[in-house]
Amino acid sequence: MACPKPASTKVCRPCDGLQGGQAGPPPPEDDEPPYPGRKGAYCGPDKASWPWSARPYFFRQYSLGDFDIGRVLMKGEFGTVYLARDYRTRDLVTFKAAYKDKLMEEQVLYLLRKEVEMQGYFDHPNILKLLGFFSDEARIYIVFEYCEHGTLEQYQRTQPGCRLEEPLAAKLTLDVTSALLYLHDFNLMLRDLRPQSILITKDLTAKLADFAFAVYTVGPVKSEPRTTPAFEAPEFFLDLPVSRLADHWQLGCLIYDMLTGDCPFAPQQSSDTRDHISVYP
Repeated sequence: MACPKPASTKVCRPCDGLQGGQAGPPPPEDDEPPYPGRKGAYCGPDKASWPWSARPYFFRQYSLGDFDIGRVLMKGEFGTVYLARDYRTRDLVTFKAAYKDKLMEEQVLYLLRKEVEMQGYFDHPNILKLLGFFSDEARIYIVFEYCEHGTLEQYQRTQPGCRLEEPLAAKLTLDVTSALLYLHDFNLMLRDLRPQSILITKDLTAKLADFAFAVYTVGPVKSEPRTTPAFEAPEFFLDLPVSRLADHWQLGCLIYDMLTGDCPFAPQQSSDTRDHISVYP
């Protein structure tokens, strides 16, 4: 099949809506970080204004005809993730198709919007790169770089006892720590660090890939369990303010998981997990 004619690169602003291909203002002449002195605020469904929303995003304009859609990588409640090939570049990409009606029915469209805004802004070797997005009447399509080994959890399952050798675990820990420090410099807490939210490339580089529960703040925020119970920090269960130290706790759980093949707090019942973590301090 002949490759379609390349389209020109356009400036896109996800904050204008998840339509893709929309023109935004010209790029800023400076490279300043996004409003570093701004007061903290909880970024939930009632907060659609992110500190970097006003800055432009450079995405190539895509359409369904630009991709050869291949096998299914993952199926979820809100959509399906495919392996695809970009006809223009011949590169393999991860192609995510999310159902608009399901997202709006469950009132979680804002999570997808936030994910696009954040991953479209950040540029770091250990953060999954968002290549572009577009939509039609029924679905929203998001294109990411492809990571050959899938999630860290999937890669661990290919290793004896689901355990990683110490040199590799140390290397992946350094990758994740580098990305976390980068995000913390932007006053952003990830709040969802776990093996399922980290992708592994062909050369065994770790990349953070899930920003649905990330929050922008310069101080502690209200505690509300939002992630995998076995990786949540005690603050979530003790009704204490949550700071970026919660990311540090989850990093410690991740290191333990990579070296032993199991979570440090993993009873059979989720309520037992919460009780176990809550009494730890």
